[in-house]
Amino acid sequence: MIDKAEILLMKDRVKNHISEHKAEYWVGSIVVVAGATYFVTRRVMTPQISAAPVFYNTVAPTFNNTVNLGGPMTKMVKRMSDGKMWETVTEAAKEAGCTLSKMSQHLNGHKEHVNGEIYKIVGVGTRG
Repeated sequence: MIDKAEILLMKDRVKNHISEHKAEYWVGSIVVVAGATYFVTRRVMTPQISAAPVFYNTVAPTFNNTVNLGGPMTKMVKRMSDGKMWETVTEAAKEAGCTLSKMSQHLNGHKEHVNGEIYKIVGVGTRG
């Protein structure tokens, strides 16, 4: 067990050490604070790159709903059996003789086919 005399001796040694190396401790602490500040501000000020959202194993496009003077965006649909294309999902659904909801469910991967046909989204268009 440590007695009081040894504790007082250790306190004196620590005080002497700190008073002898005060400059080094000041410089070291300033460097640590400056470094931490740099990394914190760099993390806060640097824009973080984020991935595009993924829905049903398909990367969702990250763009506005309108194009410069082009009008609102639409999804272009292609019938895979003969390659016929439509500018909108609505037009494709009307041609297929089904509801817009059923065509959308198929295009989003919830239904295997629409009336025996397979359709795919092949791009985006504009109505303008």
